[in-house]
Amino acid sequence: MEKKEKYSAPSVETAARILLFLKEANEVGATFSQICRGVGIPKSTGFNILKTLQEVNFVEFDPETRYYSLGWALVELGGSAANRLGHLTVVRSYLKPFVREAGLTGYVMQRLKDRYVIVERIDAPSGVRVSASVGESHPIWFGAQGRVFLAFASEEEINQSVTPASLKSYTPNAITDPDAYKNELARIRKNGWAYSDEEYVPGVRAVAAPVFDSQGELLLVISAMGFTSFFTADRVDELGFRIKEIADKISEAISGRRESRVFA
Repeated sequence: MEKKEKYSAPSVETAARILLFLKEANEVGATFSQICRGVGIPKSTGFNILKTLQEVNFVEFDPETRYYSLGWALVELGGSAANRLGHLTVVRSYLKPFVREAGLTGYVMQRLKDRYVIVERIDAPSGVRVSASVGESHPIWFGAQGRVFLAFASEEEINQSVTPASLKSYTPNAITDPDAYKNELARIRKNGWAYSDEEYVPGVRAVAAPVFDSQGELLLVISAMGFTSFFTADRVDELGFRIKEIADKISEAISGRRESRVFA
């Protein structure tokens, strides 16, 4: 098995250890000396990191008691994480039966500025599966999944992301012409799903569809991928319509909205 290289950012690691230490402290919190001693860091390091954590409201400081405690921003982060985990539970419950029946590998993607990241993977029941991993990220224009994100973005954002310089050619099937790419985005908005036909990885096809939140904003993209030997060309329309139906059901379960957001 290939050994994964370990990456470390010492200041981030120390900040995380401080937060975990305060989590275990009593309700009052802990003093500066107690934190540095408990975490095992020099006072100069502790002072700088605590000041930074205060600025972003991850830590609060009481000038009267001289105690540090966890800040209110962590409550917001925790609530957001809980909601997202709840969303993924809903997504799994719909996507898992679909990809297992179809014999494909399922993925859930979330946007992160000008990229998207894989946040969930559901393996096909067979031993043969597409090997993209949770945590892997790609440019926002990349693949069927990226085209779904862009299809429901603003015109300004589309023009910024879809340029001759950004659209790279990985295989002969890749869409590298901006006008052709934008025409494909229009098709996705109309039909509610996207597909990729060996455009970025030879021998791999994919379909993808959008999941919307209660405000009608794009929340996640779900996708199903497989090798062309099994995911044959004659299955593209069938699986595209099916993943759109799954995405619509997930959107309804998350938001309570019944309408499907597509544009003619």
